[in-house]
Amino acid sequence: MNDLFLKGVVSVIALYAAANPWFRHHNVADPADLLAVVALFLSCLFAIGGDGTTILWIIGAIVVLDLAAHAVFALRHVRLFLAFGAGRRHFKAFHDLVQTLSSAQNVAAAKIVQTEKTPWLLRLEGVPARQVAAFVKALDKALRPLLGLEFHRYYPATIVVLAFLAAVWRYL
Repeated sequence: MNDLFLKGVVSVIALYAAANPWFRHHNVADPADLLAVVALFLSCLFAIGGDGTTILWIIGAIVVLDLAAHAVFALRHVRLFLAFGAGRRHFKAFHDLVQTLSSAQNVAAAKIVQTEKTPWLLRLEGVPARQVAAFVKALDKALRPLLGLEFHRYYPATIVVLAFLAAVWRYL
């Protein structure tokens, strides 16, 4: 496989991870998809300069594992979501927002599990897929103004990602 393609995949994933907090494009993510993207990023990064056939098999295995994780969660009627930026100091406001959105989207509050220890993790149990999609879409939009932008955290992270990309394109 061409190294240019692998460097392009690594660059797109890294730039998206760096730019997402600035623009708040996605505030909620499925952990299985997030792990699949991280695994894809790392496997493409370490495959630069290597055998192209091996990386294709690894990418295929990552996709199969992600689909299997989604199937297992679907059979158990459980959906997990990570809310980026929703830390312990935002717990009260975030919890109130989740409760408000659950009543607005006709999702029973008892079916949403959220703890103060892990406020960024939402677990929806026994909720139909259409209601989950509507709830997550509404939550994604409502989180943008609630969490705000923390410049002192995102700016250094963006600089680190850009330095990392310079090293990838220069030295790998």
